Amino acid sequence: MRIFELLLILSELFLMYLLFKKKECHKILFVSGVSTVILIIHFIVEGYRWQMLFPYLVTVIFLIVSSYRYLKKSDSIKIPKKLTYVINIFLVLLILISAGLSIILPVFKMPEPTGTYQTGTKIYHYINENSDKNFIEDENNEREIMIQVWYPAQNIKDKKRSNIIPNSKIFLKEIAKEYNIPEFLLDYLKYTKSNSFDDAEISNSCNSYPLIILNHGLGTSRLLHITQAENLASHGYIVVSIDHTYSSIKTLFPNGKSTNFMISEDKLNTSLEYRIGVEKMWVKDIKFIVDRFIKANSDTESFFNGKVDINNIGIFGHSFGGAAAFDLCYNDSRFKAGIDLDGSLYSCTQYKPDNKSMNKPFMFVFSDEHFQFCKTVLERSYTTEDLKKMGFTREQYEKAKDEMLLPYKATAKNGGNVLYIKNTKHYNFTDLQLVSPLIRFTGMTGNIDGERASYIVNQYVLDFFNKHLKNIDGKLLEGPNQKFPEVIFGNKSILKEN
Repeated sequence: MRIFELLLILSELFLMYLLFKKKECHKILFVSGVSTVILIIHFIVEGYRWQMLFPYLVTVIFLIVSSYRYLKKSDSIKIPKKLTYVINIFLVLLILISAGLSIILPVFKMPEPTGTYQTGTKIYHYINENSDKNFIEDENNEREIMIQVWYPAQNIKDKKRSNIIPNSKIFLKEIAKEYNIPEFLLDYLKYTKSNSFDDAEISNSCNSYPLIILNHGLGTSRLLHITQAENLASHGYIVVSIDHTYSSIKTLFPNGKSTNFMISEDKLNTSLEYRIGVEKMWVKDIKFIVDRFIKANSDTESFFNGKVDINNIGIFGHSFGGAAAFDLCYNDSRFKAGIDLDGSLYSCTQYKPDNKSMNKPFMFVFSDEHFQFCKTVLERSYTTEDLKKMGFTREQYEKAKDEMLLPYKATAKNGGNVLYIKNTKHYNFTDLQLVSPLIRFTGMTGNIDGERASYIVNQYVLDFFNKHLKNIDGKLLEGPNQKFPEVIFGNKSILKEN
């Protein structure tokens, strides 16, 4: 709850106390005036939001009633005692409802980055004119892509903090329309600011900064990974987050055009060919963006001219974006290291058991839920009848299981890690866990505190890229750490290694 919202509620509770005690009219009028001033300041400084509707109404009602009583020169508010009780209880309930709504649907504060740099952010619109036509491309084979970049910044004095949702009025309206919910219910999200400054000057503290590509999950958005991007940027990285058109919940373009999520989840779950097509589309997006930044680094007219360390490029992502990160790290020589945040690899199309070239540093960070599920599946004993129902012979099943483990074994053998974080679920790797404490009760996140989960993920992601792109740090990757008892190194248990 914001400061003037809290002051408004406290002033109204005091007003009810005065009403209950039947204090003089001028005292009630004075406190009503103070509440009104607080309300006006709140509107100007913080902005209204629907969760505070009841306190707004109560403030206006008290001002009108107290002004009327004062003008009538009545020294007391002559209300029957029983009615006074009823009015006070009713008003308290209204205010408590508003307070509750303000807490469970807050104008939340984004966690502050832990690095020494201020962070800037810029949004770019690109068109890949050479995109191959596939099941979802436009007829002219051109693919429009929106990206957001976070980077170390300087001279931020005259810059404004970026909203977590750029073009929030349009974006939230489109989301409300998509899910058939009243637009005003999401309106308050426009007040949450990030820690980054729009179009700030890039820092000159270093000659260049490693480049990291960040991928959202299927059906989500780059907007759910701001804390991860900001934290890396604050430690001296250029982070590029791609909104994969048609695969994100909503993509807005500068000309007012927008696209929705258009991936068929039924086909995704039943057709390997379809899933491969989606993944290939993401891979092309990523390669195209990396090409653009390598080109920008040598372009004297570019904002990033000379600032991109093209010899140290990393990639990571959440869910489907994590699987794409593995695919690119495995197949594109430009990537030195990568991370998969709770993404399954059964969609990975390029990794082959007979290919031993997966020798790059990689880290898998699973949710507790995902890790335990995988462990259960691997350790479960299936009867011949069970396997027959699943369409497997025992030989086929054992071969499939070995192939599923192959990427993790390759990762472990080449200095990588397979971790999981206790009490987490899939969306503990996104900023969704910060939006409301109610998220936990939907089953999308685990019992761990959202800010704590965000901090843990950010520290391990940072330590990994520091080690492999900057040749510093890396202590968190060596094994269990007392500062992070929630993090479990799962190499031995899931790979059955001694």
